[in-house]
Amino acid sequence: TAMAAYESYLRARQLLPRMTRPDLVQSAAAFEDAIALDPGYAPAWAGLATVSATLFEWFGSKATDLRRAEDASRTALSLAPDLAESRVARGFVLSLHRRYGEAAEEFGRAIALNPNLFEAHYYFARSRFAEGRIADAADEFQRASEVRREDCQSTLLLAQSLWMMGRIEEARPWTREGIRRAEHALLLNPLDVRALSLGALGLCAEGQVERAREWSRRAIELYPDDVSAVMNGACLMTRLGELDEAMALFERLFAQGFGKRDWIERLPDYQILRDEPRFQAMLARLT
Repeated sequence: TAMAAYESYLRARQLLPRMTRPDLVQSAAAFEDAIALDPGYAPAWAGLATVSATLFEWFGSKATDLRRAEDASRTALSLAPDLAESRVARGFVLSLHRRYGEAAEEFGRAIALNPNLFEAHYYFARSRFAEGRIADAADEFQRASEVRREDCQSTLLLAQSLWMMGRIEEARPWTREGIRRAEHALLLNPLDVRALSLGALGLCAEGQVERAREWSRRAIELYPDDVSAVMNGACLMTRLGELDEAMALFERLFAQGFGKRDWIERLPDYQILRDEPRFQAMLARLT
């Protein structure tokens, strides 16, 4: 059974980074299969916490997903407090509760246990960003991008963080590297929604506007209900000054129960829409 549990765990791990709802749901089910076969297997509990937290953050902010993430992260920690993945899962869940100080402690412990764990740096960066600590987020995105040299998300989010702080010249090489990584990811998987939607913003920053439109359009056509595709599409339309199109995408986003108000309030793309009554009404509905 230990071998079968490990196989289920590996299958779940492969599905998790794809970030589409069907892949995440399948990933959660595979983690649960692993736990059913071996209830003491802490990495599977940590994985279940991470995928449940991801579903909560990106797909509907459902209380059931957050509760499952909460319970699974506590179980992972009680089974294996010295496992970096347990600490990352707990940090991720705490960041969703906006308990950023406690989250930072957990991520710090994870990094001390395993400095080369991509997820520790990546989720810590996202927590810092949501907290409004953009310089700290940039540092962790950079570490994540160095640990996993094929990952385009951390690289493009690093570039975005630097750009937000006005460090434009510093952002440029990272934007180009992020585009290069996104192109490589799309050679391996032309349906990679994160590569398409984040890559589109990178292309826009580099002045490749038509290509940016094409990548964003492809992401939204492939995944019309995907928060990442729609949110980054709305950002792109805002940057291109197409505010009606941006508003239409935001309306679609908020109708899906998107709850990342922290991110929306940080990104400068949304400043242009601040005075729009429709936008204010949508923001008011978010937690």
